[in-house]
Amino acid sequence: MKTNDLDDVFCTMLCDIYQAETLLVDAIPKMVDAASDPVLKEGLRRHLGETEQQVERLEQIHEELSKPIKNIPCAPVQEMIDAGDLMYGNAKEGPVRDAAIIATAQKIEHYEIASYGTLIGLAQSLGYSASVIEKLRQALAEEKSADAALSSAACERINAAAMAKAA
Repeated sequence: MKTNDLDDVFCTMLCDIYQAETLLVDAIPKMVDAASDPVLKEGLRRHLGETEQQVERLEQIHEELSKPIKNIPCAPVQEMIDAGDLMYGNAKEGPVRDAAIIATAQKIEHYEIASYGTLIGLAQSLGYSASVIEKLRQALAEEKSADAALSSAACERINAAAMAKAA
């Protein structure tokens, strides 16, 4: 896709995050299955629901702006998913694996946070509707909340439990 102007940058990034979210709709259930901490499992399930809603909102944005969804592979998220699959797939079951799942999920959350933050700024600069900007802000808030929940789980329970298992 040729990038000639700011709108092209926005469209490329919008397609990228759409592909990222669709990848995660498939990846998160695998993390849920691999996790053992019930609170982590529930948090991942909740975020899967949010991710499915984000895909729908991104489709609504494409439709509202009359921009086609182009198949732009999201290589960074695919690579993080693949690396995470290896890391937590080879980790000892229990809190060590849960810590690896959190590490994988947080790397991806940070990519999404950066993407949605940038998209909001671009949408504002381009004068897009409040509806488009609000959908992006909602996704950004969900990603930040998921990241905070993952940090909390790691710091309050899972990392200490993983350390105790190693001792």
